[in-house]
Amino acid sequence: MRTNPYDIYTTTKNISMTLDHSIKAAVDAGGLGSYFVFFFIIFLGCAFIFLAWLPSDVLIFLCGSLANSGHMNILMVIIAGSAAAFLGNQLKYKMAFHHQQRNPNHHVKLNDKWAATYFKRNKDGSVVTGNLIPVVGNLIPMIAGYNRMNFQRFTKDNIKGTFLWIIIFTMMGFISNNIPIIEHNMVISSLIVSLLVGLLYRLIEKIIVKFK
Repeated sequence: MRTNPYDIYTTTKNISMTLDHSIKAAVDAGGLGSYFVFFFIIFLGCAFIFLAWLPSDVLIFLCGSLANSGHMNILMVIIAGSAAAFLGNQLKYKMAFHHQQRNPNHHVKLNDKWAATYFKRNKDGSVVTGNLIPVVGNLIPMIAGYNRMNFQRFTKDNIKGTFLWIIIFTMMGFISNNIPIIEHNMVISSLIVSLLVGLLYRLIEKIIVKFK
């Protein structure tokens, strides 16, 4: 039995529209509480490595789209998201830093060698730009802590990095919501765009390294 491509398209479209309507209804019903949920998810995703699977990029983009359609306030999204990401990264850095202080001879091995290499090669800018790269951004604060990066320097770069991350993804969601196909398929579009941004950044970074 052959699968009809049109049936797949129709099913996907119906799921997407159902998700969109459900999220909009939940945000409208939640009111101010929606911002606390948004803050809490971003904070947890940034603070704890075992919660790295939380779709932070997708959520930020989605909230930007919701702000364009009047379901959320864009300034509140940026403030809540930036504060949550900053505090989460600070906590992760502190936990790694103190762990390394208590166990100076313990060397942590990371499965993601690319993230460790990225930090060493771009130490001055890795904290600022790391959040733009899926997976890598979640590991950078921990790597910085284990490498005993200066606290003031990390905090300064973390402020820049989290604000840059939230602004870029929120504004992408806000602006792209004017495109009909994205406006009516916010959840799926948020997922696709978030993945594309991370892949594009990784590709550009590899090209730059290659020609250095």
